[in-house]
Amino acid sequence: KDDGTMARMPDLEVFAEQHGLRILTVADLIQYRLQTERLVERVVDHSLVLDQTGTLWRAVLYEALVEDRQALALVKGDVSGDEPVLCRVHAGSVVADLFGGAPKGGVPLRRAIDRIEEEGRGIVLYLASRHSLGQELQRLLPSDKSVPPPADSLGSAIAMDATSTDANAAAAHARSILRRFGLGAQVLADLGAKKLRLITNSQRRIAGLRGYGLEIVERVPLP
Repeated sequence: KDDGTMARMPDLEVFAEQHGLRILTVADLIQYRLQTERLVERVVDHSLVLDQTGTLWRAVLYEALVEDRQALALVKGDVSGDEPVLCRVHAGSVVADLFGGAPKGGVPLRRAIDRIEEEGRGIVLYLASRHSLGQELQRLLPSDKSVPPPADSLGSAIAMDATSTDANAAAAHARSILRRFGLGAQVLADLGAKKLRLITNSQRRIAGLRGYGLEIVERVPLP
């Protein structure tokens, strides 16, 4: 700004309109790269019998090419093509999902598996946490109010409040969500899914999926 202070978004919008310019945010640039660059590589694809269901599923493991993160897709039946397919995207926490370290523990994950088993086809996409077991445990302690728990699914992954005074923290949080979003979307696209019946209790709109050839046609609530 003319007075030497940093211009905020309202100031930039006025400036852009005056000079016929377009505004691109860091989030826009990240989203563009996620849609145009390959982020994941399939490293394992095997069949296995799930203890929970006693039936045959595929376990497809992906590694991110741009960060130290893995994603595991549990696939039931043929999920490729235009037929809508059940899908649960789960931001994983070993402590919570296996040992009940959160109020509901791994209940949503197990219910999603049961729902897909009933349907006969679907995907459970498990996005592994980058945190150590100690960090996960600390994040789940009731006394720790400063760190939010892992997002339940793509439908509930939201960015930090735009009015936050900590711009660096807000930007880092937004980048983390976009990377996780892009990783999950690329895995689903690689599996051949196109139309998703997303298993979630969230009604939050998820923008940008069409850039990956994906479309949410239904939201299936978890009991």
